Amino acid sequence: MSLERLTAALSDHYRLERELGQGGMATVYLAQDLKHDRQVAIKVLHPDLGAALGGERFLAEIRTTARLQHPHILPLLDSGDAGGLLYYVMPLVTGETLRTRLERERQLPIADAVRIAREVASALDYAHRQGVIHRDIKPENILLHDGQALVADFGIALAVQSAGGERMTQTGLSLGTPQYMSPEQAMGEKQIDARSDVYALAAVTYEMLAGDAPFTGGSVQAIVAKIMTEKPTPLHTLRDTVPPHVEAAVLTGLAKLPADRHATAAEFATALVTTTGVHAQPHGAARSGPFGLSARAAAGIMAGLAVVTVGAVAAAFTGRGNRDAPPRVARFEVTMAPDEALATPGGTRFAWSPDGTMFVYTGTGSAGNNLWSRSLDALVPVPLRGSERATSPTFSPDGREIAFVTTAPFSIRVMPRTGGTARVVAEGQNAAGGGVAWSEDGFLYFDGGTGLARVRPDGSEHEMVMPLDTARGEIGMAWPRVLPEGRGILMRIRRAGEAMTDWSIIAFDPQARVRRDLVRGVFAIYSPTTGHLLWVTGDGTLMAQALDLDQLTLRGEPTRLWDNIYLGGFGAADVVLSSSGDLLYMAGSGTETSIGSLAWVDRRGRSTIVDSTGINGLVRALALAPDGRSAALSLERATDATNLSRIWIAPLGGGPLQLVTTEDKPVTLPTWESDSRSLLYVSDQGTTIYRRRTDGGGVPEAVATVSRGIVGMTVDPTGRSLVLIGEDSGERRRELLNLRLTGDRTPTVLPVPIGTNREPPVLSPDGRWLAYVSPLGGREDVYVSPYPDITAGRVQVSASGGGAPRWNRQGGELFYVNDAGAIVSVRFATTDGFRILSTEELFTPSGFRGGDGRVYYDPAPDGERFLMVDIGAQGRGRGAAGPILVQHFTTELQARVAP
Repeated sequence: MSLERLTAALSDHYRLERELGQGGMATVYLAQDLKHDRQVAIKVLHPDLGAALGGERFLAEIRTTARLQHPHILPLLDSGDAGGLLYYVMPLVTGETLRTRLERERQLPIADAVRIAREVASALDYAHRQGVIHRDIKPENILLHDGQALVADFGIALAVQSAGGERMTQTGLSLGTPQYMSPEQAMGEKQIDARSDVYALAAVTYEMLAGDAPFTGGSVQAIVAKIMTEKPTPLHTLRDTVPPHVEAAVLTGLAKLPADRHATAAEFATALVTTTGVHAQPHGAARSGPFGLSARAAAGIMAGLAVVTVGAVAAAFTGRGNRDAPPRVARFEVTMAPDEALATPGGTRFAWSPDGTMFVYTGTGSAGNNLWSRSLDALVPVPLRGSERATSPTFSPDGREIAFVTTAPFSIRVMPRTGGTARVVAEGQNAAGGGVAWSEDGFLYFDGGTGLARVRPDGSEHEMVMPLDTARGEIGMAWPRVLPEGRGILMRIRRAGEAMTDWSIIAFDPQARVRRDLVRGVFAIYSPTTGHLLWVTGDGTLMAQALDLDQLTLRGEPTRLWDNIYLGGFGAADVVLSSSGDLLYMAGSGTETSIGSLAWVDRRGRSTIVDSTGINGLVRALALAPDGRSAALSLERATDATNLSRIWIAPLGGGPLQLVTTEDKPVTLPTWESDSRSLLYVSDQGTTIYRRRTDGGGVPEAVATVSRGIVGMTVDPTGRSLVLIGEDSGERRRELLNLRLTGDRTPTVLPVPIGTNREPPVLSPDGRWLAYVSPLGGREDVYVSPYPDITAGRVQVSASGGGAPRWNRQGGELFYVNDAGAIVSVRFATTDGFRILSTEELFTPSGFRGGDGRVYYDPAPDGERFLMVDIGAQGRGRGAAGPILVQHFTTELQARVAP
């Protein structure tokens, strides 16, 4: 093949750089996509194959695969005929092929093999449901990228089969690789269905476990002969640690007759993690399924979500010789696909339904956190509409509704368990933050800011039921959890000056209005079937002790169960217990709460980490200095002995974070003044604005005091006035305020409805225009008005929902985050009022969020990049290892802890 010929033919769109490799049907080149400024892989069919197929028919067929969009399918970007050479273009994937890994390791860990097989099965099942059969599944066509499997060459096999027909046979070309061909494919049958791909995947899985394909030989004929006449060697004779159900799944997939195989790739994936009815070969005893459920129910919870860890195999799959014996405990590590990942730690993230048939978790969404539901009889989780920006979910006692907390704005909301319109039950600064719990007494209990509050699900009877004991130094409570039959509420209490290891768990009886101090810890739940209190200490240890519900007192001695419980901000621990006794918890490295790093992100979404040491805390505000040399962060650091929100300065040229505010009270809303040397911020329960130098010198200067709580703030370039969002805590109403810093410093109300949003307004670099978020059109959108006379006009900037407006300091451009979570650029002119010239969606920052799931960003002085918070892989938080599911946990609890 002439590289010069190919280079010349593609030169308008791609610049070929070098050859990456050759296969039986194509040569792969590294190339630069000139239009999109990205590296791609171009596969060029060998000339003899292209001639046999005919270009027009081949290209028509391969374009049908462009509609395949799946997390585990490598997509088709482009295709064409370059001077008689047929080619197609794919993303350049960093990593390696499964073949490369097998050549290096020969046999994979069982957990890895099962996970890879299930991810490939997920891709195949999706493609099969679209009517597309791969026909050439083999280790060379499975790419491993960031730990995830990607199936490649979905297009070429289908296109070659469809376009070539009899001409392929005439030229001696064939599809498929002998070691992985199904018997029907090896015999040349024209009608190949999904079960042929299942066979090939089973063969690949066999090789990942055994180290060799099920059938090998010195020639194609020898391999095909074995495929047609011999049975594969049982896996347990080659590797005795392979669980019986995994072996059974693989051998069923390798059945000679398609009718004897799994009917679908989804069934194969299910069989890899389902133990019900599987008998060991030759070990004998029947195995129990995950969660003690039927195979279908077990598959629903495990498919696409969980894989068995290597260390858990023995515990999970040991036979149950005596039916009357207690169920055996099994541990599973839960993995999640990137588009189903856990959200940033900013509250508790899991909740079981009361009947144990489903759970919800806080995952990532396009515009921030979103709740996902997982039914035990479903293969994939489902995002719940109406739960945008949600965290800390909890089910109603009857399981019909879900309550959750939003932090932008702060509120408690309730919606149907299947998603839908969510109603606001409580809102304002004193609405949740520290979580919510739904009790059988008909109340929602939550962190009310100054103590434990409650409200009816319809929003009525909102009251404070247990104020914090300020005489004892109490400054916060969080993570309420209910006791059965409305008997009480468990919660965490913290006091000023205490470290996390000194925080307390208490029980409160809302009827008798009596509280009991129980233990030192940061998070607690109750096990109703065993009568035990379970709590997590400040160093991440799970403890247990019997609890007397009548007296709300502990009995017996505490028992240490295990270490390594991951703690998020302010001791948020993801530990939930189902009604059937299964425990789901987040493992990790104790009290580490760093959730990411500062990063520069360009207009295409490409990021560069500013400081690899990370941000030790939850980001609640981010502000870039006008000179672009440093950034101010409002951080919540649970490991800080004062447990307060403070403001830190991050030098972007290097060096550690510098603490600016040292007051013994929370501060927030850092706002730079034009000299980049001083900051304004809010303290004193949101009512006082202070100024402070950022070099550590001087003392805080009180600038102004207002009667309303300040939840948003911007300063004009001259420093003579501020625009605020003020909240009337009594009426729970927000207003846009103008505050002059000279003369009478009484704020005046600007006549624009703000609704419930907390997005700070922003003044343009020249001080002439104010961008703000308002629900004027029935939904929150970005608007621009003249300043200071905002009644002189108003222009809607966002088309279908938006927030977080930011000005380009160079002028002529405004950014905002649209309802889909993408950063949008709006070019404008002001020669005759504010006129929009163009709108362009830049990129979707799915991996860049603060501690509450919101996108925090600030444009650089040149407007060509943005300072953001990179939360890292899967939104877990630094130090988090992953969710662990303990099946029949209460069996272990009863055996280890006295009643």
